[in-house]
Amino acid sequence: MYERLQELCKQRGTTITAVCEKVTGNKGNLRTWKKDYMRSDWLDEVASLLETSTDYILGRTDNPDINMNNNIIIGHDNSGTSTVNGDMQSNNNAIVEIETIISKLTGASRYRAIADVLEVLEKYA
Repeated sequence: MYERLQELCKQRGTTITAVCEKVTGNKGNLRTWKKDYMRSDWLDEVASLLETSTDYILGRTDNPDINMNNNIIIGHDNSGTSTVNGDMQSNNNAIVEIETIISKLTGASRYRAIADVLEVLEKYA
């Protein structure tokens, strides 16, 4: 786990110490990370911060862009990872449609845009 975190941090232009301090509030918690122990809430936050899945960090998959259920990661928020199921082309099509729909969210039609996103997710699931 620790080695994967180091590599992800390097790829993202940060350090594991900086990530640890940001997530836990104390760089001293890095000692437990070196022993491959991390609280689940911290693990979720680290995965979100580094734009990867918790499954990749834990070694359950070797692809940092998917989780162990083969869901492609398309974004993160505080409630977890958003995913779209299906083959790669379907996922790409879904992402393009969702990005178009989300651009509507600034106007009064935001509730309709959310409904449209749900329809797209169902179509490509």
